[in-house]
Amino acid sequence: PSYEQKSIPKMTNQFILLGSNQPSENTILIHQDVKLFLAFLTKNAKLSYSLSRYRQCWLQVVKGQIKLNIIIQECINADF
Repeated sequence: PSYEQKSIPKMTNQFILLGSNQPSENTILIHQDVKLFLAFLTKNAKLSYSLSRYRQCWLQVVKGQIKLNIIIQECINADF
């Protein structure tokens, strides 16, 4: 286990990469195949993010309301 602490820049209306499995000067190292983002949004701001194939995401709203448009694509050749 490890511990890191870094300052988060307060940039509005854009995704800020907080951590990933490829550390850099501005991000923390996470020992998983993950990218962790943060966004400070102003009213009526719009952001988009494209997921790579076979990837999933989680969205956590801390304060306020959000309108989310999701395009669901058909799953082809899935193994269950």
